[in-house]
Amino acid sequence: MKTVPASAGSIGDRMNSLASYDQVPYTGHPIPTGHPERMATLGGLFGLDPAPVAGCRVLEMGCADGGHLIPMALHLPGSEFVGLDLSRRQIEMGQNMLREFGCANVRLEHAGIMDVDPNWGVFDYIICHGVYSWVPAEVQERILAVCAENLADRGLAFVSYNTYPGWYGPEMVRNLMQYHTSGLTDPVECVQQALAVTDFVARFIQTEDDEYARWMQKELERVKNLSANMGSHAYIYHEYLEDRNSPVYFHQFAARAAAHGLQYLGEAVYANMLTHGFPDPVGEVLDGIGGDVVALEQYMDFLRNRRFRQTLLCRAGLALDRDPPPDRVVRLMAVCTRNVTPEFIDLAPVGPLAKAALRTLLEARPRAVPFEDLHAAALSAEPSGHDDPSARERLARDLIRLYRLNMIQLRSWQAGFVTRAGERPRIGPMALYQARKGQPWLANEVHEAAYLTPVLVHLASLLDGTLDRNGLIEHLRAQQRAGYLTLAADAQDPDVKTPEPSEEDWRRILDQMLAALAEKALLIA
Repeated sequence: MKTVPASAGSIGDRMNSLASYDQVPYTGHPIPTGHPERMATLGGLFGLDPAPVAGCRVLEMGCADGGHLIPMALHLPGSEFVGLDLSRRQIEMGQNMLREFGCANVRLEHAGIMDVDPNWGVFDYIICHGVYSWVPAEVQERILAVCAENLADRGLAFVSYNTYPGWYGPEMVRNLMQYHTSGLTDPVECVQQALAVTDFVARFIQTEDDEYARWMQKELERVKNLSANMGSHAYIYHEYLEDRNSPVYFHQFAARAAAHGLQYLGEAVYANMLTHGFPDPVGEVLDGIGGDVVALEQYMDFLRNRRFRQTLLCRAGLALDRDPPPDRVVRLMAVCTRNVTPEFIDLAPVGPLAKAALRTLLEARPRAVPFEDLHAAALSAEPSGHDDPSARERLARDLIRLYRLNMIQLRSWQAGFVTRAGERPRIGPMALYQARKGQPWLANEVHEAAYLTPVLVHLASLLDGTLDRNGLIEHLRAQQRAGYLTLAADAQDPDVKTPEPSEEDWRRILDQMLAALAEKALLIA
């Protein structure tokens, strides 16, 4: 671990926000919680009538290279997407991607948030992810002003930001990193030294205060894992080494939004709001707070030590109903979340019909199932519901309960994709572009970053529909013979041990690989 004198310089001397994002650009990625569909679903459940996502206007402030906007634009050709970023390099990266796709319904602008005015037009959905906490106070105010001035009457805005009290802990790690790296100018060296000092402290922290030592070691391990999972220096560099990172308490953010004529709708993850997840006695005390949802959420932040929020806003004065009646659920689709297993279903706090519905969703995952189809499938598996006139309503209420528990997601729209590969398998254009660049994760059809093994990335790079299954097998066989693919290691298939698998083995291997891509919601044919 190299020691750098603290007097050698300052973080402010080293970088400013614009220069740092040009120097160390983010690789943009899909943000599932920031998809207009997620906003539209929650807004509809709470009694609003948001614009259908298949025909809407979307603005993203701080869009980086368009890694969030472009996949949505490809999936929603009837909608219009506008992104802006102050980093010219990131915008140019995104524009280069757009030229690959010939995508006419998205525009990336080299502009700042302060440049946005009413002339930019009205948007049904406004997104500002990973910006609010990292910009000066006047820009924070402008973010909220744009959400008010440029938002459609029943439009929704998504703003993410770091929060207290949870960020008091990471601030200690941030201060440690900044102290140790002050005076350095090279971004790679900055991150390397920041991680080196966290590793040093984690290993040699004094243990007289066991509680502090355990907390610090856990927090430092989290930082290292985040850096490894992100696959680049950008996260550590911008989250911990920038000269500005200004968390707020939730009630402060809500008050600032209210000053601009906006109100708190909810969180992008429904399971993270209200009293969901607390034991009944805790929930009863919290519910006693009454109708002040901001106070309720703030107390829950104290109880959860929350460090990050993804907040949805709408215009003040719109009537909200945060206890959705069943008739709002029957218009939607449901999809099983990835943490649900058959064992979870047996323990779910819902009735037999909803458990039968969950099993249907587990089999259909990752595709969402419309309520009517789900109801019919559940009745078929649980015939006793046929004689119960309230079964339909009870299923809808149980689905809301499962939504609150994050066992399912409710959706108002989903992209077209398949769960079984055809004779000429294909993946989406964005994922194909990324696979051919050797990227370890691909933007899938449910707007997630799907991480793959190297051999699956290679297979994905072939799936433009030109090769049938026999052609794919021939290619993979040639790659293995040449030593470029090691199927036993990369495909995690212990049955493939011979240097020359049989034809039957190859068909089984390809089926397994295509099934893995389908499970990641990557196949469109």
